[in-house]
Amino acid sequence: MEVVGDDNQPWLGRTLADLMAVRGGHPSDVLADFVLANDCRPGIVAVGVANADVDGVARTLLDPAVLISSSDAGAHAQMLCASGDSTLLFTRHVRERGDLSIERAVHELTGRQAEVFGFSGRGVIAHGAIADLAVFALDELHYDDDVFVNDLPGGGARLRRGDGGYRATIVGGIPVQLGGTMTGALPGRMISSAH
Repeated sequence: MEVVGDDNQPWLGRTLADLMAVRGGHPSDVLADFVLANDCRPGIVAVGVANADVDGVARTLLDPAVLISSSDAGAHAQMLCASGDSTLLFTRHVRERGDLSIERAVHELTGRQAEVFGFSGRGVIAHGAIADLAVFALDELHYDDDVFVNDLPGGGARLRRGDGGYRATIVGGIPVQLGGTMTGALPGRMISSAH
């Protein structure tokens, strides 16, 4: 952690676990109090949040309290395109390690999401349901390294990962990607549990 003010200097370089051990309470309350005490601008550095602990990631994925998904809603567009997390799930944790069956992994990313967030008509393949589909063969998927691309306005750079080998992406019954090539169709819309 980085700190603001003399009173907080003893916490410089310490961890949230250290802070919790001294102050007690729920982690989110302890963190919120620390942020307020640091003029709402402490620097908090996280270490080891990558996918390096594969067994730890697998335990997390299998925890029934965990909802498997990933999105920063574009918050880090100037740094990376966080696509590929589903591909990592399928290549590493389904195909290579067998931590989840293909059926469970697909359900976690589709039907379970729809159930939890109340998205009616989504997450299932059924008559009358909205046809949002990802078409793939498990043995064709590949999780590629990030590469720099300069495709932001003004030529700005960001990290991007390859297409992963999906055969097609269909939104509302309309193909938006076929064989790794965008079709130009943009049928996607904001959804909510109210619709």
